[in-house]
Amino acid sequence: MTQESKRKYLAKHPEKTETDYRQHRKSLVAYELLHLYTPFQRTLFKVTRGGIMISLGILVALFIINDSLTYSSQLLYGLIFYLLGFFIVLQPKADKQIRFWKNYLVMHPENLLNVTINDSVDNLKKIKLIENARRKCMINCFIIGTLILFLSLIIYLRTQS
Repeated sequence: MTQESKRKYLAKHPEKTETDYRQHRKSLVAYELLHLYTPFQRTLFKVTRGGIMISLGILVALFIINDSLTYSSQLLYGLIFYLLGFFIVLQPKADKQIRFWKNYLVMHPENLLNVTINDSVDNLKKIKLIENARRKCMINCFIIGTLILFLSLIIYLRTQS
């Protein structure tokens, strides 16, 4: 979908370059983050992203120090999967994003952000596929995180006895 969007943007604006397109995408993401998400959701996004980065950093440090998987590193693996699943849950559904951008076009007829919306049947099928993939990824993250935490608990209990 990104390649299709890029192609349409560059066809509509032949004077623009790929660098301009990347800047355009960044401005759309920033606008969406500022206006579609609530302040609480933005804070949760930052905390979740930070938690993932900190957990990965600690995990790498533990692996370098111990040169093996320990109980604490296994807990961090599980936490990372939970945070990734939570990160996916926080993202708005594609239909909500489409409604948001349609509302933007109504409220801002000058369309300074050069927003284009593809309402074709083919595009809606792609959106449903993306939503299904996102849901499966979220469920898999929570399942894998739970399995890792459960296995680390079993290993911990075996080593204590």
